[in-house]
Amino acid sequence: MNQSSKQSQSPEQMFNTKQQIAAALNIDIKTLRRLLRRKNIEIPRGYICPADVRQVFDAIGWPENG
Repeated sequence: MNQSSKQSQSPEQMFNTKQQIAAALNIDIKTLRRLLRRKNIEIPRGYICPADVRQVFDAIGWPENG
């Protein structure tokens, strides 16, 4: 995937795993899991579909740009 393809993706499509979501939010994966558990959000193991990524960011907060 080239640079222009990545820039045209929506934020939900840029993150495929919990590890990537945690990194984007600048938190540890364990913190992400704890936040998800507190908000009763169950995300399956492995790659995460864009709808689930949106659900996580809506509940926890969207990553800062830059």
